[in-house]
Amino acid sequence: MVTKQLTKIFISYKENQLKTGIFYFKNGKVYKEVAQTKTLTLALYVPINLKGENQMSTLGNLKLGTSKKPTSMPAIQVRRNKLSTKLWEQIQLAKSQVSGEPFQVTRFRSVRDQATGLKKQVEMPKRVRPWWFISEEGKVCLNIRYGSRTLEIAKGKPSVEVDNPNALIKALEVIKNAVEIGELDTQIEEASTHIRSRFKKI
Repeated sequence: MVTKQLTKIFISYKENQLKTGIFYFKNGKVYKEVAQTKTLTLALYVPINLKGENQMSTLGNLKLGTSKKPTSMPAIQVRRNKLSTKLWEQIQLAKSQVSGEPFQVTRFRSVRDQATGLKKQVEMPKRVRPWWFISEEGKVCLNIRYGSRTLEIAKGKPSVEVDNPNALIKALEVIKNAVEIGELDTQIEEASTHIRSRFKKI
């Protein structure tokens, strides 16, 4: 037996996409009228709550903010990422020398196809030169390079001395982390400014 009739209530449910219509309430469930004759009313069960609200989370449950995605990455972040990538290559190169396994970096270059005259991207091996060297005193030393410039880790200190290959890897990892959190931003900016000034003179 139909105990209550609800008319023109607005519902938006994911599966049924209901809009307006005639709804009936019976035995704790809501039914939507789909057909009617003089003696019979045909209604379908609608899986919604009694308030006619979505079973999905509402926007009111979200923590809203005013932040927007930046249209461009800050220049210093671009430089950090560049140096971080180079340090990752050095770490992998040092690890490969310890393990004896080969390490190779590839890059894509644009070349012109001699047969068609069209340019295409070709993957080619990239040479990674180690940043560490043996000093005159016979110690293993590490330089950090940004472009053609050697960065000073501290004032007047452009190199890091290490005792063994594992210590070299550890030093590279420490410096990579320092770069990523901005501890070498001043040195990176100075090196970048010097490199840009050289291009302006050309």
